[in-house]
Amino acid sequence: MAERAGVVEARSVPQLRGFASTDKSNDWRRGRTGSAAVHEPELRYTTGDLLRLKPVSRIAPPADYAIRRATAGDLDALVALEQAAFTTDHLSRRQYTKHLRSDSARVFVAMDEGGLLGKALVFFHKGSDIARLYSIAVADRARGRGIAKALLAKVEQAARSHGCRRMRLEVSQSNPSAIALYERLGYHRFAEHREYYENGEHAWRYEKRLID
Repeated sequence: MAERAGVVEARSVPQLRGFASTDKSNDWRRGRTGSAAVHEPELRYTTGDLLRLKPVSRIAPPADYAIRRATAGDLDALVALEQAAFTTDHLSRRQYTKHLRSDSARVFVAMDEGGLLGKALVFFHKGSDIARLYSIAVADRARGRGIAKALLAKVEQAARSHGCRRMRLEVSQSNPSAIALYERLGYHRFAEHREYYENGEHAWRYEKRLID
């Protein structure tokens, strides 16, 4: 199999049709004021007052992308990213079509105005409390935006909704960046799969407990 759960940087892929643009207004940063001048009384603080002041936490800006379930309209972009991200074990258009319709699978996509940023595929098995992250990929233009982390959070949320208590995945032993990400997010190595991929590469198996 291909480097399914390894976070792979890929080339840009075609823009999806029908993707609604998000509001890129920066008015919330600039702030709007009326034309009349506002006069406020001068405030003076003693040293003691300043020591007692609590720091104001920074508010993170809203994400400039959205994560949602994939639809049939995303197929072209999904296949393009699959080809760009992986060198072997590609998921076909037919396989993606099947997974989009399946109750035992979820395909999620991260999107912005330019199109597809990343995707993740997770499987659920009837009668099992273990979900399996089968594939995750991030486009090259989306590097450094936290896409992989956000996609992981989404699939974990979906797994919990299906009653899964654990998430498992495989990652190539030659992908240290992906391994570091998984371990940072609470995944623990529990086994090795020799010659897991079609090209002969070995994989580590990881697991994360989602529900105590």
